[in-house]
Formats: sequence, C-alpha cells, structure tokens
Amino acid sequence: MTGPVELRGHHLLCLHFFAGEGYSPAFADNLRAMLTAAETDGAVVVNGADSVCTPCPGLTGTMCEAEKEVRRLDDLALRLLEVAPGDTVVWNNVRDRLPDVLEAWYAGACDGCSWLTVCRPAGLCDLCESASVDAAAALP
Repeated sequence: MTGPVELRGHHLLCLHFFAGEGYSPAFADNLRAMLTAAETDGAVVVNGADSVCTPCPGLTGTMCEAEKEVRRLDDLALRLLEVAPGDTVVWNNVRDRLPDVLEAWYAGACDGCSWLTVCRPAGLCDLCESASVDAAAALP
C-alpha cells in the first residue's frame, strides 16, 4: 500500500491494542495490513467506514450495524486526539498521545466493548484499568 490508510476515529486508538485476533483469520489479516500501512505511511482520518471496516461482517454498504455507538466512539477518539476527518496523522504521533488519553478513553469507550476480551488477555488494559472512577469527568 502506498499513501496513508483511511481510518475512522476509534480505530486510531483501538488499533494500538491489536493483538492478532478478529472476527476471522481474513479480518485479522486485514487488521495487520492496516496497522502496518498506518505505521509506514500514516493515516487519513475519515468520517465513517474505513479500510479496517471493509471485511467486517457487521458492515452493510458503508454503514456499521452498530453505527450510532461506533460514531460515538469515533467522536470521543477525535476529541481526545484533537484531530478531525480529513487530517493526516503520523502513527507514532498518535501512539505518543496514548498516555495522555488512555484514562479518558477507557472511561468513555471500553466499558461494555466486545473487543475488551481481546485487550485484557494481552495485558493491554493494565494502564487503562488503573484509571480512577473520576476519569469520566475528564472527558472533553
């Protein structure tokens, strides 16, 4: 892939926690490819379905079966990272912002997330789980 990969808001955060799992081997392979592309070429922020969503079984056309919740997560991620659709981001710059936003992200996004079972066994939520119950108040 050449040029930045298209990523929606919550994928800018969630892909950092990718531990090799997905809906299917093909879906996980696509996640791996999108992560590699983002690390190499950066990402352009999009409003709606992106390169990660394409093979998702919950995608119908350009709409996610959980569109309302996914858009809420996108909006939260964009606010926390201070980026907007159309922005091009350098992957390492997003990674560098994680310590500043993880507590608020965990408080506003991780509770009830079906992917949390993937993050927990990989030990990726340890930092997030140390977030205080007051972290939700820090949301912009």
